[in-house]
Amino acid sequence: MNNNSSQKEPNSEIDLFQVSNSLKNGFYSSLKVIPFTINFIKQYAIILIGLVIIGGVSGFFYNKYTKQYESNIIVTPNFDTIDYLNQKIAQFNTNLLQRDTMFLNKVGVDQSLGVFKIEVTPIDDLYKFLNQEDKYYDIFKTLSENNDAKKIAEDPSTSKYFVRHLITVSSKRKIDTKTLDNIVRYLNSSEFYQIYRVEILKNIQEKIVVNDSTIKQIDQILKKSGSLTTNPSTLSLNNDSQLNDLVKEKLKILEDNHQLKVHLHNLKYIITPLNYTENIIVTSGFNGKYHLIFPLILIGLFIIIILTKRIK
Repeated sequence: MNNNSSQKEPNSEIDLFQVSNSLKNGFYSSLKVIPFTINFIKQYAIILIGLVIIGGVSGFFYNKYTKQYESNIIVTPNFDTIDYLNQKIAQFNTNLLQRDTMFLNKVGVDQSLGVFKIEVTPIDDLYKFLNQEDKYYDIFKTLSENNDAKKIAEDPSTSKYFVRHLITVSSKRKIDTKTLDNIVRYLNSSEFYQIYRVEILKNIQEKIVVNDSTIKQIDQILKKSGSLTTNPSTLSLNNDSQLNDLVKEKLKILEDNHQLKVHLHNLKYIITPLNYTENIIVTSGFNGKYHLIFPLILIGLFIIIILTKRIK
């Protein structure tokens, strides 16, 4: 046992010595690069400066003529039309790829604007989503018991039910509000959903009429009882529980009518536009950075050429 341990100790010392030497050699080798780099810069300083200037100027103009813009439309799909919205966006992109000029002219998108892509993504508003209907809250609660709530919110099967969605229009030229209006008009061009929308509007209007009639009947009863005041929220009663129930019912119907009228206003569209944001310059990836990239490419190519010549 002692012989084995004594043999291992010298081996360990040799290994450490070799590692130490390797590190030293690597360090000294790296130091040699510094004077080489300094000499290289001194020798080719004028050429390097020229390459930086040429690359920077070229990149500047390339940035200018290859700018990409994003214009956003925040929308609310009505009547559970998110699948319909996705299909309309997919159809639009297909026609863009096919360069279907007749389609673009019909929609009202000028080809010179260079629109090359439209995307739609849900706006993560989980609280509003859960407050829409009790069933959404129950479903989300059940699913989140065994899963991460954030992952569920981001899942397409859940996120498609979010109230608001973001439509992003990517283009090579600045686009105007009229073009965005035309895209919204295209998204609302469904005969089936237009008929459905009209029927829904008709039902809401009829419900408002019925509510108004009910309010008038309640007012007549309250007037006869001497309990009606000008402000329904301050109605006073003569200890009559039935009249008190009528007042509560009237307040409930008034609130219902208010919500119906707001809903009526929002249902002017199948896909309701809420807000436009036009012509945001895209800076992700290499966009807008070519004045830095081009000089690096030119200098890199120059170094490769010089090193290749020296090796030969």
